Amino acid sequence: QFKYPTTSREITMVDQIRVKGGVLLGALVSGALSAGTLGGAPTANASCASFFGIGNSTNCTSDLFGMAIAIGTGAVAHADGTFNIATAVGNYAAAETSGLGSIATQFGAGEAGASGLLDVAISSSNEQTLVEKSNYVLAHGAFDTAINMGGLHVYMVASGTGNIAENFGGTYNDVRSEEGGGNVVFNISGFNNIVRAGPGPLAIAGAIGLTQQLVTQASPGININNGKVGLAAAPHSAKTAAPTATAVRTGKGTAAATAATHTGKQKTAPAATATSRAKR
Repeated sequence: QFKYPTTSREITMVDQIRVKGGVLLGALVSGALSAGTLGGAPTANASCASFFGIGNSTNCTSDLFGMAIAIGTGAVAHADGTFNIATAVGNYAAAETSGLGSIATQFGAGEAGASGLLDVAISSSNEQTLVEKSNYVLAHGAFDTAINMGGLHVYMVASGTGNIAENFGGTYNDVRSEEGGGNVVFNISGFNNIVRAGPGPLAIAGAIGLTQQLVTQASPGININNGKVGLAAAPHSAKTAAPTATAVRTGKGTAAATAATHTGKQKTAPAATATSRAKR
């Protein structure tokens, strides 16, 4: 099961982003204007839009030079800050932005948040029913990017400067690129994996098709599926636990956080021994 944030850093990030819902830029005018929600408070099931601080409502808000659009039952979008865009499409989708020039987009049930300078968070989920915070994708810092494509029940964070976190498919994966700069982390398919890159800089960690594994790279170098390549050795998979996540509601919106433990067999190379006899 997903767990609440345990470190002060995780709690701080959750409080700052206050993610509320998924968003979608494409249906900006058609869904929002046809619903007649500009300038009025929409019902819980109505789509809504807010542009440049006009048309703020319970489910959609924006600041000057911001745009927020929510399409779908229970969808919410909040574009706080300047030149930010929050878009949400799908039932129970949520997105929130703050800072400057950030973009958050959520397709399907889940949450995307971008907080900082030119951060981007994009998440796509096949979920269309009310699943308590099934996805949480956050970009927080400067020039950070967090992208989830088709992953379910994921917890993703890209924070720091110029860090990237990516997830493609899979279920219950925890993927984070944090601190430092120029770090990259990714997960492709698989189940219950924890993948970490950072503080780095230039740390790369990736998991491809793994199940219940820990893959990390803290220093400059590359670790893919726990193969050790690069400038520094990467930590190996030990008896650790896999992430699962449940969300915690904070402030305006909701945010999911995870802690991870999973089991895996630690492999060690046998020591070599040798005996010899000498004839006398």
